[in-house]
Amino acid sequence: MSSGYSYGSHHWPVSLRQDRVVLSPMRRRDQATWEGVRRRNAAWLKPWEATLPPGSSLGPTSYAALVRSLSRQARDDRMLPWLVFYEGEPGYAPELAGQLTVSGIVGGSASWGQIGYWVDQRL
Repeated sequence: MSSGYSYGSHHWPVSLRQDRVVLSPMRRRDQATWEGVRRRNAAWLKPWEATLPPGSSLGPTSYAALVRSLSRQARDDRMLPWLVFYEGEPGYAPELAGQLTVSGIVGGSASWGQIGYWVDQRL
């Protein structure tokens, strides 16, 4: 069920670029890279990880399920889930620098959303 809210002339999936920083939709092919960065940063990110109230469901149990869930919400205009890539020196592959998600998107006169993010400690 789409709210009908439009991001200008764009519809999900949308990628954004500013200089060497690229916001790219989460894709299943990024799983190994995403899991590696998350694993390497687990201790550093732990103080900021969301906690769940007792008895609540854990949500998606795999990266593929997470991508499916977030992509569905993006197509319904409720969320914008991106991976953040940094393009270093020319000729080198972009590095996964983190994740940025705009959620709770509300259109109309309220027009707002909230941003959550995490970044790789190395960058």
